[in-house]
Amino acid sequence: WSAVGGHPAHLRRVAELLQQEREEMLREDVEEDRARVKLERARAMRPKRSADAEAFGKIAEQQFEEDSYRHDARGPRVGVPERLLR
Repeated sequence: WSAVGGHPAHLRRVAELLQQEREEMLREDVEEDRARVKLERARAMRPKRSADAEAFGKIAEQQFEEDSYRHDARGPRVGVPERLLR
């Protein structure tokens, strides 16, 4: 707490920010899960492809997912306090 100051208003604001960041992280997780389920449903509805085409599609999806992350966010997931400090 010495990093943000000892005033109660500062401490309350940091606590509020921590809670907001936790809620945002949970919301992002839910949105990612929904998008993943939607993609799987769409994939199940399309006609079957050859094994080579399926393998190439999976590789392309993995590369796209890896490329979509910022460089500093590619490591292990950080906690709420570390995320606020970034």
